[in-house]
Amino acid sequence: MQCANLIPRSSLFTAEAHPRMSGDGQLLAWARQFRDVTNIIVCPTDDFDAVRPLTFETGSSLTSFLHWSRNHRHLIVFKDTHGDENYTACSLDSATGRLRELSVDPRARTLLVADSPRHPDVVALCMNARDRSCFDLYVVDLVSGDCRLVFENPGFSRLHVDDDLSIRFAEQVREDGSVDVLRADTSGAWMPLFTIPAEDALSTRIDAVGDGGRCLYLIDSRNRDKAALCCLNTSTLECKLLAEDPMADVGRVLYHPVSRSPLACFSTRARPLVHWLDDSARRRFEHNWARIGDETDVEFVDIADELHLALLRTVASDAPPSYVLERWDGQLRRVEPVDAPAPPRPLQKMEIATIRSRDDWPMVSYLTPAFSSRANGRLVLAVHGGPYDRDHWGYAPLHQWLADRGYAVLSVNFRGSTGFGKAYIDAARHEWGGRMQDDLCDAVHWAVTQGIADPTRVGIYGASYGGYAALMAAARDPSVFTCAVDIGGPSSLLSFVEGIPASWSSWFPMVLRHLAPPHTPAGREWLLQRSPLQLASSIKRPVLIAQGLHDTRVAALESTQIYDALSARGVEVTCVTFADEGHFIGKISNRLYLASLIERFLARHLGGCVEFGVGEPQPAAVCVLGAMAPVEAPALSASNADAGATP
Repeated sequence: MQCANLIPRSSLFTAEAHPRMSGDGQLLAWARQFRDVTNIIVCPTDDFDAVRPLTFETGSSLTSFLHWSRNHRHLIVFKDTHGDENYTACSLDSATGRLRELSVDPRARTLLVADSPRHPDVVALCMNARDRSCFDLYVVDLVSGDCRLVFENPGFSRLHVDDDLSIRFAEQVREDGSVDVLRADTSGAWMPLFTIPAEDALSTRIDAVGDGGRCLYLIDSRNRDKAALCCLNTSTLECKLLAEDPMADVGRVLYHPVSRSPLACFSTRARPLVHWLDDSARRRFEHNWARIGDETDVEFVDIADELHLALLRTVASDAPPSYVLERWDGQLRRVEPVDAPAPPRPLQKMEIATIRSRDDWPMVSYLTPAFSSRANGRLVLAVHGGPYDRDHWGYAPLHQWLADRGYAVLSVNFRGSTGFGKAYIDAARHEWGGRMQDDLCDAVHWAVTQGIADPTRVGIYGASYGGYAALMAAARDPSVFTCAVDIGGPSSLLSFVEGIPASWSSWFPMVLRHLAPPHTPAGREWLLQRSPLQLASSIKRPVLIAQGLHDTRVAALESTQIYDALSARGVEVTCVTFADEGHFIGKISNRLYLASLIERFLARHLGGCVEFGVGEPQPAAVCVLGAMAPVEAPALSASNADAGATP
């Protein structure tokens, strides 16, 4: 259907800037994507007109993750080749623009562990250069590039260091999914400290090391349902409760940038709540929040070392996020260089609903109504990935895009979603393809009974686990869903589990506990029976599949095998592959092209609007096969098909 005055896709699917502020409060840096390559830009916090580019990459793209070092001059940035997640760490000099690679092996995955005010020119990094399944600890000088191996990892899943960047604690995941936390003694031997039971492993974690290693700040669900912020005395093992929310897990913690003591923490049931832990910080920051707006949430991005300046992210549901600088005297200043283009007309507000599952779990959900003049009972159920993650209230380009095209969009925090207590996570154990799917159907039933959805015009959309759920919906519930969009979802749980990346192997038993063991006959049978590929003969509804060929989380095999099975049976199926992407479709040209395909696919089967006259050119690295392929679609070569099939 052709509609007038549609919001252009290009104004919705742009990359958010994610600015970061140096610890001295002097500089802002952010990532900006131009011609599909991400580069870094910097400016003083008191002069937005003095914007200058720092990098001039034309090939390998930098990621949007930026971290200012404690010397306030160098940024730690990461390169990612075609989305393969083998991140190469780099030191970027904000004064000269010099970009120095820090990783010891460009094929290794490098992650930031910690920095320290005591050692401003160095950072601790972990890399899996020696063994892809183990991340060794290195201390790297940002100025000289010198890289020193300080700990060869025998198989721990996580390492924790103190303010001297000396390794103090480690975590080791057992086969049953529980986690042993160990402490290094003065001789370097590892001694047991405490154990996180398997039922708590996805909701309990070490969040920070404090007081020179004498305190571990824990997000802790042990002996309780909702995770709280606690301080564990590492000598006495006494655990002091610092903050809790009876309705939701404590999630993010805001720490003082120098002392590392917690200033506040946040929990989210439907929208975020702040729990202040420091009275001076409360007095310093709390009074200005009401000035930003009742329909806006506020997130701390960075705080200057002296607490004289804070970078805040403001989130509304009907406008792109914006950023403000808050001075010590309460003055708010909008960060102008990173503003997104203003939408051509007001956007839709996101509504909050609590939907009851058939077995009476309350599911916090978010609904964006269709643009009023185009509403006609069409609904797209958008399923989050993870699945041990969650949907949030706020600006969602996917919601706004589809609402503008005439669809109501519903996102439901089905069982297994995080933030709602460990019982809610455990209710999803062995329920992939089972009651987790029931929850999605119950959400659609709610939308139908509320008069929001026409039961004959419901589509399902998801990426990663959400893609798996979309395929399972097509196989299991064809009377509920008219069509399905799967982006990078596993089609066979057996091949997915057997093909996990080596870098996941040390912690994956925590997830495997919620599935089934592939090494037993019963476990293999369960994994097969909960797989869309095994149920492919039941799929009759149209399916659109998208896949990055460098995906190391969900191999390209997962998409190609379900495409082959459906196309062989004559099911209407389209498979679009990206030879220059991984698990996340990140390049703007690819995102816009995929959006154009999804838009046409949904319009064909649900009847919504299509943005005509703005044809997205097919990028060179994209191949489209099946129902929506161009007349002369390039064949999917064996080399491309195999590119993402092996971790």
